[in-house]
Amino acid sequence: MACKLEKTKILGHEYTCTQMSATEAMKFKFKFANLFSTSLDSLLLMNAESSIEGIEAKLAFLVSKLACTVDPDKFIPLMKQLIGDCAKGGQRINFEQEYSGNLAEAYAVFVFALLTNYKDFFLDLLRILEELLGKKIELPGLKTKS
Repeated sequence: MACKLEKTKILGHEYTCTQMSATEAMKFKFKFANLFSTSLDSLLLMNAESSIEGIEAKLAFLVSKLACTVDPDKFIPLMKQLIGDCAKGGQRINFEQEYSGNLAEAYAVFVFALLTNYKDFFLDLLRILEELLGKKIELPGLKTKS
């Protein structure tokens, strides 16, 4: 099966993203998973922690753990690598020129590229989170089957 080309609009701009080859996607997924492994452990601990109630509190706990455990010197190159498979308005993206002072768009493009390559993985993760939290979670671009 050929690599897919996905299209979307982000903050009024047309973006396209070419899906990675199977080998590239597997390598990237392992690097990405290793980067977040401590945070995923925190998610499991969070579910066992009875003093944290409510989905908002649990998500805030997870975000704080992510911020404390992810090494930016490892995360940023992975983010730039993934965004490198995207184009804005049909043009290759120069990360520094395009996103200096505009990080919100960079994060949105990163999420778009993640979903282009790993939507099935994130759907599985979302199902697990819903089961752990005992609550349906609504996320743009991701919907589990009821």
